[in-house]
Amino acid sequence: MTTPPDVRSLPAATSSAALLNEVTDVFSKWLHMDDPAPVLAVAATVVANLADGDPVWLLIVGPPSGGKTEILSSCAALDYIIPAATVTEAALLSGTSKRERAADATGGLLRQVGDVGILLAKDFTSVLSQNKDTAKAAMAALREIYDGSWDRPVGTDGGRVLKWSGKCGFIGGVTPSYDHYSGVVNQLGDRFMLLRMPDVKAQEQALSALDHEDREKQMRAELAQAMTELIVAADTREVHAPLSDDDRNRLVKLASFAARTRTAVERDGYTGDVLVMPQAEGPARLTKAMRRLCGALGAIGCDDETRWTVLARIARDCAPAIRTPLMKALRKQARQNAPRRSPRPRPWSPRPHTVNSTTWPCSASPSAPSSPIPATPQTYGPRNRGCVTNGQP
Repeated sequence: MTTPPDVRSLPAATSSAALLNEVTDVFSKWLHMDDPAPVLAVAATVVANLADGDPVWLLIVGPPSGGKTEILSSCAALDYIIPAATVTEAALLSGTSKRERAADATGGLLRQVGDVGILLAKDFTSVLSQNKDTAKAAMAALREIYDGSWDRPVGTDGGRVLKWSGKCGFIGGVTPSYDHYSGVVNQLGDRFMLLRMPDVKAQEQALSALDHEDREKQMRAELAQAMTELIVAADTREVHAPLSDDDRNRLVKLASFAARTRTAVERDGYTGDVLVMPQAEGPARLTKAMRRLCGALGAIGCDDETRWTVLARIARDCAPAIRTPLMKALRKQARQNAPRRSPRPRPWSPRPHTVNSTTWPCSASPSAPSSPIPATPQTYGPRNRGCVTNGQP
């Protein structure tokens, strides 16, 4: 992996927060984005993968022409970003024999990744929409790659086993049809975190595109420069900065929520009947990934409120989109059906009572007699309707 440029060679900003504001302004200018969360998530994912620890994988989910491709492409200028137009077993590790190998052959994407690198798949939808068996084989390979090693047996040259080991990060873009393939992804063990692009105002976005017509080259150059400066200026040591107990508990709750809500349900392809009662995914792997992303968001200059807002969105977006309104409806119903707390009784305050024109205190005091009960005999009227004294109610 090529060493990134020295931070000192870049224009100095007054602080990481100031640089972050400048970067988000550049993206807002060109992409008509009111929500910087996708930019922050992509930059933080790259930074998290440069730090020690397991890889962090992120997919940006959005409709075509929604801006996700330009955000992802802005990272391509970094030397350790490896573009992946397609992801198959052969594309990851090529098994072509030595006699048929071209002079400029790389040996596959993982040979380019080497010990540490990040795959960039701007159109991951094409990977999922492949032949079902090919897509399953690719996802099974990615599952092992996430864990740090992959062996691929091939039949060329008399039979060989192609081996790779290292750390491979992953960032990619996918359309909302990802939810259609979420069953395949989840059955093989989901390694991806998701962030869904927000809805945009079509009229304003279209007018903004007309304003920037014939300046696409300038746009991409400025976006790439801004993203590069933000990533290179980040201190990767902050990725593992200690968290408070409250932050740790908050992170665990978010990861546990995301793990449960994205658990796949296997259904019959014809009837739609549930075939297997799923056991909820464990939150450990997702907790560690979100923890590194939390630290990376701080490393690029995000304040606490922004960090937790982005993490909460990722936790929610990991679930299939069709489940989100259902969860909101269930939450609303649970609130409506929750038993209402009865109003707290007012504290009892003793009041004096009057009998035979004599006011008696309800408790003894230095100025009151030893017993507050009057000497006049008292009886109760019929049905306890009131106190009767000397025969008078």
